[in-house]
Amino acid sequence: MAQFAKQALQVVVELQGTSLRYTIYGNCRRSPKPKQASRARCVIKKRFAQAFALKLFSMGNATPVTTKPRGFFRTLWRAARQVFHETIGAVFFLVALMWANAALRYWRQRAANWEWRTSVGMALAMALFGFISFRASRRVR
Repeated sequence: MAQFAKQALQVVVELQGTSLRYTIYGNCRRSPKPKQASRARCVIKKRFAQAFALKLFSMGNATPVTTKPRGFFRTLWRAARQVFHETIGAVFFLVALMWANAALRYWRQRAANWEWRTSVGMALAMALFGFISFRASRRVR
């Protein structure tokens, strides 16, 4: 687990724009290797690492929630519900693409404003319904 924390800290620091070598991190932790970094950098990294480790390991200390074992039909229902919501979401996204195509066609033909604006509104509504349906499929009940 300590190796995972070091790798995660390495990724976070690199994403912030500063590269953190493993040897410098090791020197902050009373490593027998000779110190290559300034004391201020070690203190900052040590504080950051402690906060990161506290956040990372706080979930391991949580008390587990007792749950009832799920039956076969309940698991089957949950899988069917997820597939249903994903299918409906995909259908809504396809309908949104059709409405967007119609809006583009109306706009190119210089049709009345209400025609292409209605098509854009319907495309946005269908895309929203598709997004909500995909979110519903991921929600745990």
